[in-house]
Amino acid sequence: MARKKCKTCLTCFNLVWVESKRYYHCWLCDTWYEGRDDDLKLIENPFANINVPIELKEQDETQT
Repeated sequence: MARKKCKTCLTCFNLVWVESKRYYHCWLCDTWYEGRDDDLKLIENPFANINVPIELKEQDETQT
């Protein structure tokens, strides 16, 4: 099977699995895609809104 390539810059995607979801990431364009291999859809970064653990947040607040 051939590797999937970015439509914009033609570099190979990095394949990222999270639980049972598969994402394709173009490291050069910094774009994310999901969907079937023959019908990839451009999406926003699925990891942009990951919450910081409360313990780390409390430590940061006490240090400032």
